[in-house]
Amino acid sequence: MSEEKDNRSVKDIQKDLDRRRKELADSVNQLANRVNPKSSIESVKASFMSKAKDASKSANSATDDAKRAAKVFADEASMHAKVFMDDVKRGDTKTIAIAGVAAASLVALIGLSLKR
Repeated sequence: MSEEKDNRSVKDIQKDLDRRRKELADSVNQLANRVNPKSSIESVKASFMSKAKDASKSANSATDDAKRAAKVFADEASMHAKVFMDDVKRGDTKTIAIAGVAAASLVALIGLSLKR
């Protein structure tokens, strides 16, 4: 084997050693972080918080959708009730009969509930 002579100065060798020590220290720190339970817990916690935030946004969106749907339903029910009352006021016999049956059914339900 032929040995090559290192022609670097002491200062160059010292710089090289310092650089390699720093690289080694960084590698050791990275490995320590990978196996450290605390960093694993922090990673899981961050993932959980992110998913919880997404779920919260979805729930808020669903709530907003439900509010809009309920308002549309209430507006339609109100409109139908107004049309129904207008028909009663005009004397529409079919509508008056429906109103009579509904009133009689309500009175019967109240009577049954009071009897119990």
